[in-house]
Amino acid sequence: MQVQRNELSLFELLGRTIRDLQKIEDDPATLNFIARRLGNIVKHMKDLRDDLQPRGGRTGHPPTSGMDDRPQRVEAVR
Repeated sequence: MQVQRNELSLFELLGRTIRDLQKIEDDPATLNFIARRLGNIVKHMKDLRDDLQPRGGRTGHPPTSGMDDRPQRVEAVR
């Protein structure tokens, strides 16, 4: 009996959550907010990547992958 009751509660909770998310999904203001937040996250990730790149000159540590060179080459092409 307890298992069935828990399953019903979970089913009801999922149903309510789906309805709430569908309302949010259709709201343009919410979508704009989410897009702005994602844009901020991407900007912070790029800043972090730039901060982690070695600066000019020799640091004594060779790059461990081609990822370190790639952004510098792309910047030079622009």
